[in-house]
Amino acid sequence: MSQAAPALTVDGADRCRDCLRTRRQKDIPVLVFPDGDHQVEPTNEETAAKLTASGLI
Repeated sequence: MSQAAPALTVDGADRCRDCLRTRRQKDIPVLVFPDGDHQVEPTNEETAAKLTASGLI
């Protein structure tokens, strides 16, 4: 039996720079392709190359 990881909650003021930075770190762009492959924080060139190789563009 596996347990789910505890959720991370960030509280703070909208003007707090530390809080804003921490919230941004939770948003990581991930692309998942139909073949099951994925890219984490890809550059435009990496994304274009994968889409071309997959025949999607």
